[in-house]
Amino acid sequence: MKPKILMVGPGPGKPGGILALTDALVPVLAQDVDLLYFPTVQRYANSEMGQLSWRNIRLALNQYGRFVRDLTRFRPDLVHIHTSQGLGWLKDTFYVALSKLYGRRLILHVHAAEYDALVHPESRLLHAYTRFMLNRAAAVIAVSTEWKKALSRLVPNERIYPFRPCLDVAAYAVGAYASAQAQTDHPVNALFLGTIGARKGAFDLIEAMKFIPERTPLRLWLAGGGEKEGDLAKARRKIAALGLGKRCELIGIVQGQAKTELLEKAHIFVLPSYNEGLPFAIIEAMAAGLAIVATPVGGIPEVVHEGQNGLLVAPGDPEALAASLVQLTDDSPLRHQMGQQNRRTACQDLDVRPYAKRLLALYKAVLSDSTPSGTTTRTFNAELQPVYLDEE
Repeated sequence: MKPKILMVGPGPGKPGGILALTDALVPVLAQDVDLLYFPTVQRYANSEMGQLSWRNIRLALNQYGRFVRDLTRFRPDLVHIHTSQGLGWLKDTFYVALSKLYGRRLILHVHAAEYDALVHPESRLLHAYTRFMLNRAAAVIAVSTEWKKALSRLVPNERIYPFRPCLDVAAYAVGAYASAQAQTDHPVNALFLGTIGARKGAFDLIEAMKFIPERTPLRLWLAGGGEKEGDLAKARRKIAALGLGKRCELIGIVQGQAKTELLEKAHIFVLPSYNEGLPFAIIEAMAAGLAIVATPVGGIPEVVHEGQNGLLVAPGDPEALAASLVQLTDDSPLRHQMGQQNRRTACQDLDVRPYAKRLLALYKAVLSDSTPSGTTTRTFNAELQPVYLDEE
């Protein structure tokens, strides 16, 4: 009999890496488990997320009621909760509490980007609460080895399993713009995918463009919504103030076919973040065969290796960022070589099918444990490890 899995994650219309991951994963995983997907937030602006308001409280209470209904009707063997940080994590702890109240085994899948925003070190009470709730899970999934190390300060190391984000690689064609036949085409298109704001370095990226000579045939596309209220307007003002209107374009939120087309038309992917888990946008760029310019934060150095498949610059250094973009703009053979390497890596290591197989092994290991709490400390099946090797 197939295990019954209740998976909790964002609903359609909420852009971001978690939704992109679950969109790829759910159809494949559902072939091997009886899966019910429970959508939480749907069609909600990024600037409204993480705010303590009456509207958010009403939405949360409605979600908890729906969740109890699904727990009662579906009667899952295991609940798999995708969560992040801040108020989003605190809201998700109620799903944790309800799952345990109903006697369900639990896996927490942590997609946080900022450790402090997850653990709240400024508050002894919130820190203790976060540690307690994380330890209700039989297993915790981290998005990178770096995040496994971070989470091991809160949860026993042997219960944490790093799973890099996955996607359906076949859905990402290497566009003509990134192919060998198009290396002499101009301009070169650099693509930023993510929330427009300080954390992902969008303002630094705009600043970097002023250090790039106008004769350099580079065009920058910034695709995403505002990280905070007013961030998009701030980005527009900065572009105008620096006289970059002809070289920088704010595209807005893109999903589905629109995002696929942008990736196909790009030559370079750039993400100069200050902190990250392992951003799904980088995984998408690798699948699309793009060279990458990024910062060595979170799990990024585990997939982007300096000089091999991309260039790494320190966060908050617009001049170094500009130099890396100019290097890849001017050196089309290097750009193409890096893109090819990224496509190979995505095909070999980041496809959804082996990911789903390892996740199924984890489900079976958690469900086969005989301890009442399900918080086992034994080593799970080695089938989990073939693609993702710990680098302790």
